[in-house]
Amino acid sequence: MRRAGVLLLFAKLLTAANTCTIPNGTITVPRETRPDWKNPDAPVDYFMLTLSWSPQFCASHQNDPKFRFQCQDNNFGWVIHGLWPQTAGVTNAQGHPRHCRTVEPIGKGTLEKYLCLVPGVQLMQDEWTKHGTCAFKTPEEYFRREEMLLDKLRLPDLSRLASERGSNLRVSDVVHAFTDVNQGLKAHDLRLTLDNRQRLQEVRICYDRNFAFRACEGGAPPPSLQIVVRPQR
Repeated sequence: MRRAGVLLLFAKLLTAANTCTIPNGTITVPRETRPDWKNPDAPVDYFMLTLSWSPQFCASHQNDPKFRFQCQDNNFGWVIHGLWPQTAGVTNAQGHPRHCRTVEPIGKGTLEKYLCLVPGVQLMQDEWTKHGTCAFKTPEEYFRREEMLLDKLRLPDLSRLASERGSNLRVSDVVHAFTDVNQGLKAHDLRLTLDNRQRLQEVRICYDRNFAFRACEGGAPPPSLQIVVRPQR
């Protein structure tokens, strides 16, 4: 994706195509990401691509200046939160690889190139520092892999699905919306994350080290659980 005033973001999505505008002044030097914990020696057994449903995120961050690009300047549906190297068999988050080496701020060219994929300069820096450093040599390589994975996915129109199902929308409906249109993707290869009001926040898809779909580990919401999907405005 290249900047040209307005960028077309993944026109093959089943939703109406998102357009992405990068206003002047958006690309700034990100601050250093301070480590919450480090686990550089944990093995990378698989990966988790985390897709955020932006309408839900922006419902609670609409007026926060830190998220102006995502929530005010643009109107996204699906965006990437991150690509996370994972260790098999761990029982808590601190068992996974994290903060594997010290890095410099991401260069302006890379930030601009992938900002419509991962919609925040600081988000890009944080995800690269926390996760990308544990499996990739450069931020360009890390974000390019995210772009490649997303380009191979077909992403369902959740606004339409929520409208059709109404109060009968279940976890299984969203899961099947993904598996029905992505060959080889099974229900156990993805996980939904919900807030405490059962509103969909993210969909996480698991891949092996060769980036083929594989089963996710850990618990998942019950398929019959009623959920809420905020429509894209």
